[in-house]
Order: sequence, then structure tokens, then C-alpha cells
Amino acid sequence: ITELKMTGRGLQRWALIQSWSQFVSWLAWLCLAFLAVELVFLLLEVDVPRPLLFAGMAIGTLPSLVWTLPAEFRVRSLRGRDVGQVLVLATRGIGYVSMKAEGQPMRYRQQVPHFVRWREAEIQIIAEGGWLRVAGPEMPLRNLRRELLDLA
Repeated sequence: ITELKMTGRGLQRWALIQSWSQFVSWLAWLCLAFLAVELVFLLLEVDVPRPLLFAGMAIGTLPSLVWTLPAEFRVRSLRGRDVGQVLVLATRGIGYVSMKAEGQPMRYRQQVPHFVRWREAEIQIIAEGGWLRVAGPEMPLRNLRRELLDLA
């Protein structure tokens, strides 16, 4: 099992937002949460400067964006075990399910409703010259890699 490495190209390597769809989704959830908190503050008659509240909430959501930064690692063997089968079980262990598509690389998505997941959080497993390349968001891949190391 190779080390986990960040894989974004150019600005994607440093930008927390990986796509327009992710940006729109993040902004929509941020605005909905802001409105809900604003309503609670109105009901409690608490006066908080709105720009400060919005900025604080935006900063609070940054970990969800960092969680999806692109990364990858490679796996060759796991002491005679079927690596593909072990990867399937390990992805289930970190809360992912298969997105079956014939003739496509193995893809996994978070096991959460569609409206709360991002395409950037999907994991792909691609066969390349005797290795399996596991690509996806950094934090889930860290967990997946740790599970595989425990099995190795």
C-alpha cells in the first residue's frame, strides 16, 4: 500500500471548492443554516451582527470542504487476499456504497441522501498495471487506507 498523496491539479490542489456544483450546494446549505439560526436568534431576541454570524458559519463549514480535497493511494496485494473484495468491504466500513456501472471503474458514494452528498466525495478504484489505484476525497481515503493497513 503506497502513501496517500494529494492529487489536485493547479488551483484545484489548493482551492477548497472543487466544482461549481459543490460551490452552489455548499452556499445553499450555508444560507439555509444561516436563516435557521437567524430565526432562532429572532425568537430569542438576541442581536448578533449578521455579517459576523455569516462569516462564523462559513468558517465553521470549512472542514466539510477540506474533507473532499482530492487524493489517492495504490494497493498491490494484501497477504494473498482478494484486494478488490477487501476494498469493497473496507469502503462499506467507512460508510460508502457501490455505484455499479458495467465496464466502468468501481465507484463508491457516501451512504447518505443525494441532497447532502457531493460528487467530489466519491471514491474510484481503477486497475492499473497490477495495482489498484484508489482515488477520492482525502479524509475518507485516510480512513480506508488505515483499515487496509490493519488488514495487511
